Amino acid sequence: MSINELIENGLSFQRSGNLESARETFEQVTALEDSNVIAHYSLASIFFNLFAFDKAFYHVERAIKLNDKFGLFYVTRAAIHEHRGNPEAAFFDRLKAAELSSEFDRSKFGNDLLDIVLPRNISVFVNDDVLKDIKKTLEQCENLVVSGKVEDAIYLYRRYIATDAADKYISYFNLGTLYSTIGEDHAAWGCFKAVTQAAPDFLAGYLNMGLVLEKLDLKKNALEVWELGRSRPKPRDAFNEDAYIKILNNLGRLYEIEREYEQSEAALYESLKLDGNQDGPLQHWLHLRQKQCKWPVLTNDAFCQKPLADMASPLAILSLSDDPAVQLACSQRFVRDRVQQYPRRVPTTKRYGHDKIRIGYASSDLSMHAVSLLTVELYELHDRSQFEVHAFCWSPEDGTPFRQRVKSAFDKFHPVGALTDDEIADRIVQNEIDVLVDLQGLSGRARPNIIAQGAAPVQIAYLGYPGTTAMPNVDYVIADDFIFPQSLAKDFSEKPIYLPRVFQVSDSKRQMGPLKEKSDFGIAEDTFVFCCFNNNYKFNEKLFTVWLDIIKNTSNTVLWILEDNRWSKDNLIALAAKNGVAQDRLVFAGRIDPRDYLARFQCADIFLDTYPYNAGTTANDLLWAGLPLLTLSGSTYVSRMAGSLAHCIGLDQLICHSHDEYRKKAIHFANNRHELANIREQLAHHKSALFDMKRIVSEYEDGIKATLKD
Repeated sequence: MSINELIENGLSFQRSGNLESARETFEQVTALEDSNVIAHYSLASIFFNLFAFDKAFYHVERAIKLNDKFGLFYVTRAAIHEHRGNPEAAFFDRLKAAELSSEFDRSKFGNDLLDIVLPRNISVFVNDDVLKDIKKTLEQCENLVVSGKVEDAIYLYRRYIATDAADKYISYFNLGTLYSTIGEDHAAWGCFKAVTQAAPDFLAGYLNMGLVLEKLDLKKNALEVWELGRSRPKPRDAFNEDAYIKILNNLGRLYEIEREYEQSEAALYESLKLDGNQDGPLQHWLHLRQKQCKWPVLTNDAFCQKPLADMASPLAILSLSDDPAVQLACSQRFVRDRVQQYPRRVPTTKRYGHDKIRIGYASSDLSMHAVSLLTVELYELHDRSQFEVHAFCWSPEDGTPFRQRVKSAFDKFHPVGALTDDEIADRIVQNEIDVLVDLQGLSGRARPNIIAQGAAPVQIAYLGYPGTTAMPNVDYVIADDFIFPQSLAKDFSEKPIYLPRVFQVSDSKRQMGPLKEKSDFGIAEDTFVFCCFNNNYKFNEKLFTVWLDIIKNTSNTVLWILEDNRWSKDNLIALAAKNGVAQDRLVFAGRIDPRDYLARFQCADIFLDTYPYNAGTTANDLLWAGLPLLTLSGSTYVSRMAGSLAHCIGLDQLICHSHDEYRKKAIHFANNRHELANIREQLAHHKSALFDMKRIVSEYEDGIKATLKD
C-alpha cells in the first residue's frame, strides 16, 4: 500500500472505533515516513483515548514540530498536559490555539476546558508602553481585578510574561497569587514554580508555592519546597526576610501537623531568633517543647523573657502554671488578640417561649474524641419531653461507628464546617436556640468568634477547655463544689452552674475489650505497676522527678507511661538515667483501640495523675475500669478534675494537696498492697455514683433550666 492508502485505512479504523488497528496502521506510516503529520497527530489522539499520555505527548510534539500553525494540535497538547499534571503548560497551549484562529470558535475544538482560562471576549487593549514598565503593568492588572475583570488581568499578566523583561517573574508571582485566589491552584503552582526558576533568591515564590501545594493536599511536596527556600542564601532585604520568616513558620506549623516535632521546633526556634515578637510561633514552640518533654520548657533566649501569660497558648498554660490568675490572664490575652468584639445578638433576657428548651452543642469534636466519649450518652439521655437537642458541628468525618452514634443522638444535626463564623451564628439564631453549650472553649480547632457573638440567650462552657475562657458572652461553666471552690470565682469570667454530685458526664455504654495479663505487655505478674496514660505534654520535670523518686524508693515496681512520640520517650529515658533510674523501670505503652485501652487498665495497680493538668476523660475511663488513681489537687479548675471524680465516689484518701504528700502516698501503697486492694473494693462498690448517667443528666438538666429562670 502507498502512504496515502495506509492513512485512509488508518482513518477508517479510527472512525469505526478500532483503535488497535488504527494504531498499528499509523505506526506503519511513521516507520515509512516519520515526517507525516497526519499519522503523528492521529497517534496522539489514539494514545490519548487509550490513556497512554506519555506516548500521546510524544506524537503531538512531533505533529507540532512538523506544523506549528494548526491550532487543534495545541488544543490536544493542552488536554494531554492537563492529564500529565502540567496545567501551566496547558494554559499556554490554549492561548496559542486562540492566537492561531482568526475567528476563535470553541465549537470547532469541542473542548470545554478552554472556558477555564480563555475568555469569550478580551476587553482590555494595552498600550505597548504599559508593557515596558512592570509597575504600570501591575497597577493596571490590580485595577482590572478590582473592577471584576479577572480574565483581562490574566491576559495582561501573560502579555508581560511574554516580554523579555528581566523582572517578568514578578508578573508570574502576581498571576500565581491571582490564580490561587480564584481557586485555580494547579495554574498557581505552575506560576510560582516559574518564579523560583527565574529568580531563585526571591523567597516569596517558595512561600506561595508551598501554600498552594498544601491546599492541593501535597504536604510533603510543600515541605520540600519550603526547605528549598530555607536553603537559599540568607536574605538581606526586608521583603525577603519577611518571606523567610514566614517559610520557617509554615515549616514549623506543617511539621507539627505531620508529627515531626523536632523539625517543627527547630524551624520555629530559627524564626523566633530572627523576630522574637511573634506571639503565634512562640506559643507553638513552647507547646512543642511540652510535647517532647524538653525541660525546662522556657529557655534563656531573649524571646522567653516575658510574663508566662503573654507567651503560652491557653492550652499550654494549663500544664505550665497552677496559678488561676495566670490562667485567666492568658485567656484574656488570647481573647484580646484573637477574638472579635461583638454586640450580643440575643440578649440574656430573651425567652423564646418554646414548648421544649432548644439546647445546642457547638463543637469540632463530635467524633472519636475525648469530649464525645464523655458526652455521647448525655445527648442520648436528654429528656425529649423537655428538650430538643441540636448539634452545630464542624468535626471531620472519621468514618467510625462511634461518629454515627454521636450524630444519631441529636434531634437536629447541623453540619456547619463549610460556613463562616457569622453564618453559623445566623444558623443558631434562626433555630432559636435557648441554650448554647460550647464544648470547644479555647482548645484546638476552636472557632471562638461563633460563641463570642452571643447567638443564644444562655451560653455555657463545658468540658472542651478546663479553665476560664474569658470569652465575651459566655455566661456559665458547668461545675461542682469540689472542682470550683468559691475562691476560684474571682479568676473565672463565667459563673458556675453547680451540679449536686459531679461536674462530669460519661458513657455507661462503653465497652471493654478482653482482659489481659501483665505479661501480655512484657511486665512480670508480681511487679507493682504505677501507670499514667495521659498525653505527654501534661508531664513536667517537677512531677516526673517525683515519679522517679517513687520508683527509686520502692522495689519491684515499674512506671508504665504513654509513648506519645519518640522525642518525649528519649528525653524521659535520659532524665531517668540522670536520676539513677534504669531504663527497664520505665515501660512505654502505645495507643490502642478504646476497648483494649480500657482493658489495659486492669494490668496496672494504681494510676499516677499529672499536675497541674489532671486527667479528665482518662480519669473517667480508669475509674470505670476499676483502677484507683492518686491525684494532686491544686487551686485551678483543671488541677481539680480528677479530684472531683475521686471525691464523688468517696475516695478522698486518694486526693493529695502537695507533691510530698503525693510521693509518700504512692510509696505507701506500693509497700502496703492490701490497703490498695481495699480501695479497689471500695471503688467497685461506690463507682455507680459516678456513672449513674440518668441521674447525672437529670441534675445537669435541672442546672440548665435554672439559668432560664434567672
